[in-house]
Amino acid sequence: PVILVVSHGLGGGTLRYINELTGFFSGRAHFLILEPLYGSSWEPQANRKIVLRPAAVDEDNRLVIDTFEDYDHLMNVLRECGVTRVSLQHLLYVNFDVKRLIDKLNVPFDFTVHDYFTICPYVNLTTSEAKYCGEPASAECNRCISQRMVHGARDIIWWRKSFEWLFRHADRVICPSKDTAGRLSRYFDCDSLKMVYHGSLLP
Repeated sequence: PVILVVSHGLGGGTLRYINELTGFFSGRAHFLILEPLYGSSWEPQANRKIVLRPAAVDEDNRLVIDTFEDYDHLMNVLRECGVTRVSLQHLLYVNFDVKRLIDKLNVPFDFTVHDYFTICPYVNLTTSEAKYCGEPASAECNRCISQRMVHGARDIIWWRKSFEWLFRHADRVICPSKDTAGRLSRYFDCDSLKMVYHGSLLP
């Protein structure tokens, strides 16, 4: 099988998990990594290019594609590579339509949760003072958004609705803890939540 891993390309714990995942399945599956060329902006025009590369650390080949001008080329490459599943790791700064890509490939996908980005544009449910926000009502969330304005957020209802498809259509939504799974289930109707410590990789 060939698995397409979509992520933000910013390193950190997400990259560490991807390396563990691809290492665990080494010899049993092939992995391609798709990530923004410049992971620094939520504006589509500023971050329209993506990098497609093999996951193997000893392979340096990579393909840079403009998702506005060469979307069909990207799809043709992925089909020729024989992608059989998509693993969504993080959508921060991923500005092209990932759902459309999965639908066109007509393959199943998993979504691995690394933080609370789908609930709140500030990723870890924190205030501007870096304290837990308490997950207030929508009106208070919108006041926070209006003051901080990041990641293209307009209002909290719109923000969460834009990620509903992940929870409705994923084969598995892989959560790293019971708390994460329980918290997400309060915002999204999902029958496919799986609690798996990241060190255990997959259920």
